[in-house]
Amino acid sequence: MRKWLHGRALSWLLIASSAACGGRSIAGSAEAFEGERCVPGQQIACACGSGLQATQVCTGQGIYGSCSCADDDRSGSSPSASAGRSGSVNPRTGAAGNGAGGAGHSGGSSGLSGGSASAGAATTGSGQIISVGTDALVDAFIGEAGIYVVLGNSITLSDRSGNVLQRVDAPREISAAAFDGEHLAIADQAKLTSYDLQLTQISSTNTLETCASLVILSQQRAVCGPANDWDRVFYTYDLASGALLGSSRKYTYNGIPMRRVPGTDDFVTVTVDSSPSDFHLYRLLDSGEASYINESPYHGDFRVTDIYGFDGSPATHLITDAGLMLRIYGDGCGEMASSFSTGCFAKDGSIGTLSGDQLFLGLDTDAQSQVYAVVDANPDPFGDPDEQPSNYLLERIDLDSRTVTKQSTISLQLSQMIAFRRDVTGGGVLVAFRKGSRSFSFPGDPYPGHEVRSIPF
Repeated sequence: MRKWLHGRALSWLLIASSAACGGRSIAGSAEAFEGERCVPGQQIACACGSGLQATQVCTGQGIYGSCSCADDDRSGSSPSASAGRSGSVNPRTGAAGNGAGGAGHSGGSSGLSGGSASAGAATTGSGQIISVGTDALVDAFIGEAGIYVVLGNSITLSDRSGNVLQRVDAPREISAAAFDGEHLAIADQAKLTSYDLQLTQISSTNTLETCASLVILSQQRAVCGPANDWDRVFYTYDLASGALLGSSRKYTYNGIPMRRVPGTDDFVTVTVDSSPSDFHLYRLLDSGEASYINESPYHGDFRVTDIYGFDGSPATHLITDAGLMLRIYGDGCGEMASSFSTGCFAKDGSIGTLSGDQLFLGLDTDAQSQVYAVVDANPDPFGDPDEQPSNYLLERIDLDSRTVTKQSTISLQLSQMIAFRRDVTGGGVLVAFRKGSRSFSFPGDPYPGHEVRSIPF
């Protein structure tokens, strides 16, 4: 058994150690704020000091946050060498205040890495809130008709101003979602249902096992992966008819999260709760069976997480959260190769724009080899116990020259990035995240809330 230490056991050891050191402090209770009581997610108009109108959003505590006025005076400011999290921010809206620190890289270097960037780092506005509340966020997507937000209990289609155009309430808890630009596939505890761009149902079928993760590949085929990582079977369904097209062999310790390799009929799984962690590559055959190809080299000496991106479509490289470029189909990438000598996910350089301990929190790439990214400029392994918004870098990176060509600072109360997507039509990005502290969560803790924002960039 190659996975010698199960991540859940390690997490409990860390939690126990934390408790032994005096537990944790709880801050930010509803009683600590003053304001009008409201329904979480409700928005009202408010006036900015400049005379322009903005919005106030009801927080998860049932009170209105501050008026989300964009700080226009800072839009052309140059980057500062101070740390990205040093500025003051509004604790409820996440908007940067007048004293917010500029976007700087660790080690004191100035704003844009790569040396030949065309624009300085500016503080961008907090963007338009599309969804906020205490319901669990499953995923968020961008389509021609608008923005789709999938929660544990509903699906909504909104325009880029946050106005809900369509809503479908789920009869059971939603467990996974996938989108290919034409079809939205939704898996709940019992069924797999497909919708068109207007959220009109196309098909619905009972699943053999609850889908914990889901990808849509060519010919309207959706591959469902259940939650168990022992003898895991992948099931392929036709989104047009709901028919079961095929089942895979049983696979063990290959991870739960699934993502399509853009432009191919391949998908990647990643182990996130066992050690060592690896990337695993699968291919959907014409028969409808998802067949295992191979994995990243055993003990490959590089960081593996479920935060990663690709270099285009069809993709040839996977980009890790540490900026490492991995050639997906290297020499010897096949099912007959040993996991010690496999050529899948072979090291092939670095994106080269991260400094010090910086990490990517979200990655998306367009057809022109432009990578859009959210960067954690000052990663804190112990999280943010105060659950306050922090500053992050929003970047556009030219992959060919390996340089940052645009950079802004955004302030978010981000615990876990759920989705980060380039919005070509809207001219910005979509960030969808779980709120709260980035420190360890404890069993029984209430869901800290979610937020989905459309941010101009």
